Amino acid sequence: MTNSKDDSAASSNYQKVSDVARELNVSTQHVRNLVRGGEIAPTIKPGRQYLIPKTSLDDFLRRVVVRPDELYVDFLPDGARRRSK
Repeated sequence: MTNSKDDSAASSNYQKVSDVARELNVSTQHVRNLVRGGEIAPTIKPGRQYLIPKTSLDDFLRRVVVRPDELYVDFLPDGARRRSK
């Protein structure tokens, strides 16, 4: 028998695919594809459901989120005027 205190601690450190999908505003299938492709790793799969550690999601977001000023500068065509700071 598991301790409910341990279960709540585990659930506070892990998120289900549906929770991550809601947070990222994407489909659950997209989150599963990110997990299977190794973009969000490591994960655990006790049975049929992936559990995603919050630290893995944080690492993923740090890698893929671009600040608006970086996006503006990085994708300007050559010779385009850059916004002054």
